[in-house]
Amino acid sequence: MDALALLLITIPIFFPLVCGLGYDPIWFCLVLLVVTTLGAITPPVGASAYVVASMGRISLGNVFRGTLSFMPAFFVCILLMLLFPNAVLFLPELIR
Repeated sequence: MDALALLLITIPIFFPLVCGLGYDPIWFCLVLLVVTTLGAITPPVGASAYVVASMGRISLGNVFRGTLSFMPAFFVCILLMLLFPNAVLFLPELIR
């Protein structure tokens, strides 16, 4: 499933639920953005990886192996966003 299709299906369902549970909507959207980006580069969907492989004329396996180095950074980022939501909301709070 494409990232846009995933967002169009899940946001109307989960956004009211998350807001009703008392979570910050901006925090939820930022977490959802990072998780969706992770899904765009990982197999089996990895739509961005297929585009890179076809445009660069390299094997899909090489592209997916190249994305493996980003996985720990994504997981650490998601974990930090879940553990420290105030750090995620620091800059948006300055704008409000």
